[in-house]
Amino acid sequence: MEFFLQEQSICLTPADFSWTAKISKAKREAIEAQIKYILEKYLELESLLPPERQVSFEGPRFAVKHIEEVEEIAEELRNRWELGHRPIHNMASALEERGIKVLMLSRLVDKVLGYCCWANETIPVAVCRENLPGDLQRQILGHQLAHLILEIDRELNPEEIATRFAMAFLAPRTGLLNKIGTKRKKLDFDELCLLKQEYKISLNALARRALDLGIVSRDKYHCLCRDFQKLSWQGQEPGDEVEPERPLRFHLLIRQALAEGLISEEKAMALLNERRSREIDICCDYMRRVATAFAREYLEDDELTVFTKLNNEDFYAYE
Repeated sequence: MEFFLQEQSICLTPADFSWTAKISKAKREAIEAQIKYILEKYLELESLLPPERQVSFEGPRFAVKHIEEVEEIAEELRNRWELGHRPIHNMASALEERGIKVLMLSRLVDKVLGYCCWANETIPVAVCRENLPGDLQRQILGHQLAHLILEIDRELNPEEIATRFAMAFLAPRTGLLNKIGTKRKKLDFDELCLLKQEYKISLNALARRALDLGIVSRDKYHCLCRDFQKLSWQGQEPGDEVEPERPLRFHLLIRQALAEGLISEEKAMALLNERRSREIDICCDYMRRVATAFAREYLEDDELTVFTKLNNEDFYAYE
């Protein structure tokens, strides 16, 4: 059966209106090389399993001509996916269960945090940097979902639309209004921290969501933003961190194929280890610091340098 686990051709097409179209060709090719490598293993593995284990994307496309339409689109999509108004426990799993391939990469070029594209014109792919807080990962995945399913009018700002959709999808209007009310004079920081743990999005995103829904005025929103700046919350927010997202489907397919005897134990380990090894990113600056520290320890430790301090006569006498 492992004969069928051979490389296949994968063609990637960036999603329409995606900001990823603005990055250089070389950077895009570097990202897509990583995506192709993982997708080759992913699709080959899926082909070995029964048809019912292969999930095809049947998501609709939505036309957006005004930013306010995004609220209704997010609600309609949640209803189609039977998510209701509840917070989404695992965003990666929610996308994977609907046929979207979610990939977490340990490195992306420069400051790129996410990427989305279509594989062979039919398979949607959402990519996110691995080593990020969970709330940021969820917002990035929601952003990539928007680029995959929305047909945005060219008169609109696609990034603004995608961000609004991500927040509306992760913190739906009806559920959030029930939690904090339709009109508020002020939002309490501790209240926002509790909501962050429930909806698993950042405090800044929750504040912006309250503005978009008309819960707080623009003046109150700007006051919140100034308070965030004074407290230096942009990089590290208070409270417990949201756990990182973990796409599980690839690993589940490997375990299922192994249990059914479709692949060997060695092939299963190879699939897992190859994926990890290709994602390793060695930071030169970090390696230099480690090397310098080790050299200093070497020179200061007599047990390590005993042979380098011996001349020829001492060496033979020592021998």
